[in-house]
Amino acid sequence: RVRITDLINERYDATLLKDIRLTDSALEFDTSEMIKGQFVTKGKIDISKTVTVEVNYNNIVKSQILHAGEKENEVKFEDVQPADERVLSSFVRLLYPLSDTGAPVNKLSTVEINDVAIPIDGAIDLGNMEIASDGTIRIDKRFRNTPPVTIESFKKVRNAIFVMDTKLIADRTDITAKKCMATITKALTAIQIRELLEKRKEFRVIAEKTDLNMLNFYCFLMSPAEIKIILTILKE
Repeated sequence: RVRITDLINERYDATLLKDIRLTDSALEFDTSEMIKGQFVTKGKIDISKTVTVEVNYNNIVKSQILHAGEKENEVKFEDVQPADERVLSSFVRLLYPLSDTGAPVNKLSTVEINDVAIPIDGAIDLGNMEIASDGTIRIDKRFRNTPPVTIESFKKVRNAIFVMDTKLIADRTDITAKKCMATITKALTAIQIRELLEKRKEFRVIAEKTDLNMLNFYCFLMSPAEIKIILTILKE
């Protein structure tokens, strides 16, 4: 039995559960008590195997080994405690609306992350710089009302990757945690990387500069429709 506990919002919310899966393809969960955050495996776990449950809840992905002998395996989602400050390599990829002639407009020369201005190469619309962080990221105020975000597994993350649609600035769109914004921390699989490179050109430039197979933090500031496409590719 697996139980999901939400210590951030102090109450489990089934609408925040994006996915729950087991590494053993022969096993699956009974989801009849999903509304309570409780899941029971259909069939017995082979104690000779190491079985891991992966849960995507509130856009945070956590993996945890299941212990067959325990009555209940609890997966906790809680605020990340403040970490020692460290330098983190950050990539910013900008997307632009097109003018009537098809040419990009209103190009930004810099984007601020944690109050550091990251220069953007206008030829590829990508910037890269090391920034200091204690696990919290503050995003350029031109993206209106964007809340600070916390990086899950901060001490293990290799890069912070941001994909931002500048149309949100042009349209003066307010960005909240549930509107035009999604964050995720994970190492992408080879299949996910291939599909991203085939369907999302903005990732081709990023992939040339860093390894998407590492544990990276991703932050998307895009239209809800575009975010849905990205998360579908990532199977979130």
